[in-house]
Amino acid sequence: MWNSGYVSEVDYTFGHFSFLSPNSLKFAALMEGGKHSVPDNPTYLELGFGQGISLNMHAASNAGQYWGADFSPTQTSTALEYARHGAGNLKLFDDSFQDLLLRPDLPQFDIIVLHGIWSWVPRKARAAIVQIARNHLKPGGLFYISYNVSAGWEGIAPLRDLLAQHYKSHRSGTVVDRVSAALAFATEVLEADAKFFAQNPIAKAQLEDMKKKDPIYLAHEFFNETWDPMSFSEICDALAPAKLDHLGSSTLLDGLESIHLTPKAKDILSLAPDARAAGDLRDVFVSQRFRRDIFVKGLRTHTPHARQRQLLQQKFMLIKHAENLPETIKGARGTANLDQDLYGRILEAFTTDNGYILSVKDILTAPVSQPLTYTQIDQALRVLVDLGMLVPISPEEVVGAVRPGTERMNAKLCRNAAFDDSVKYLASPVIGTGVAVSRFEQLFINNLSRNLGDPAEYVWKMFEAQGQRLQKNGGVLETAEANLAELQNQFEAFQKNRLPLLHRLGVVSAEGKLDLAHEDPLDL
Repeated sequence: MWNSGYVSEVDYTFGHFSFLSPNSLKFAALMEGGKHSVPDNPTYLELGFGQGISLNMHAASNAGQYWGADFSPTQTSTALEYARHGAGNLKLFDDSFQDLLLRPDLPQFDIIVLHGIWSWVPRKARAAIVQIARNHLKPGGLFYISYNVSAGWEGIAPLRDLLAQHYKSHRSGTVVDRVSAALAFATEVLEADAKFFAQNPIAKAQLEDMKKKDPIYLAHEFFNETWDPMSFSEICDALAPAKLDHLGSSTLLDGLESIHLTPKAKDILSLAPDARAAGDLRDVFVSQRFRRDIFVKGLRTHTPHARQRQLLQQKFMLIKHAENLPETIKGARGTANLDQDLYGRILEAFTTDNGYILSVKDILTAPVSQPLTYTQIDQALRVLVDLGMLVPISPEEVVGAVRPGTERMNAKLCRNAAFDDSVKYLASPVIGTGVAVSRFEQLFINNLSRNLGDPAEYVWKMFEAQGQRLQKNGGVLETAEANLAELQNQFEAFQKNRLPLLHRLGVVSAEGKLDLAHEDPLDL
């Protein structure tokens, strides 16, 4: 079959992953001290793009050329619909990875990414991925891969096998019905005092957690014919024929060993004979289930001085103010307290006077940051970027060049919000990725952009015509007056809390409007 045992009866969810953006990947590489050859206008390939939300956002908000392959024609059709309203720099194909290799026009890429693909596709597809990287990733190019890690799934794998076997042998009903039936069956086994669950309490916890999840997500995550966790060293071995070397993790908090490893674990880890053995050993220490790794074709490292010089020039935008800083962060060892004074000083350096944009050099020299050292700021950036409080930004010339594409994409998405709440994101030319924007916010923006009258009344008339009502405090608002009042409250909150940020991100004007001069005339 064309789907090679992958669940294709239901489409994947409409997710967006900003860590796949060129800016995020390049910043993660810099934090790991690795060099790369990725320009500001990369040629970029995503393998297995799902609904294509991330890929469309990244193509619209970045310079360069973007390509994608996903073997599902339904998902490719959805992605193409959004791509028609982007920057015109995105090519999408419903090719298998093997078929993609046969395309004579497939270029050389600066970046290749695959998220949530490797562990769920058969061996021949993985071989094609390696060949694509071997033949089409430029020297110095970045290769992002995520995968399930065997160390974290050892006590749970039999549960997954039990569920998948039930799903495979009971073919009546929808995918959701079959997933639900498999979960019910596993629960029966648990309640029948199966020793496996008694001896593996983590599997019991996993089952209870799965019962709370969206069955469509579970179908793609656990019920494919292929479900193949691997060790870090196995991944390195698999990618070696493509001349790929491990650069580091795209999960920035992985670099803070103090929240993951005990002093004794660090000592043992320091004795590992090589990087592969150290990676496997670390995964055992933290019971790693999922890795997000960056490889590079031809490993080169910055000298400490060169890395510092480059990092000092990196600019960031403040997304969340200091009052939103959590007191703790979570690592494999549990929770760790954040130094509120240290992190607060960094965040408070961003003000209206500097447009909430600063380079690391600017942070270091700001009066409020004077007690802080470069080393402290360097480490703090891992936390603040991981928490989404600071975000790396694109060069000014790139922001101006891509703005027409983001305006066109955002006009399409805000217009679609009238009848579709699938895509709760808009593209930002400033940070080169998508930002979360709720359906209500998209409707408010559409209203303001088109001068359609009172925003709350506009949204309420639309909802009323569709037989929809708002919810508040767990209950449905039945009357028109109650719905209007709640929509007015939400609009005022949007104006106060969200509009200033979306304006800084280049998504809307200070008045909350899109520039409709870039809108596709066929959509008017």
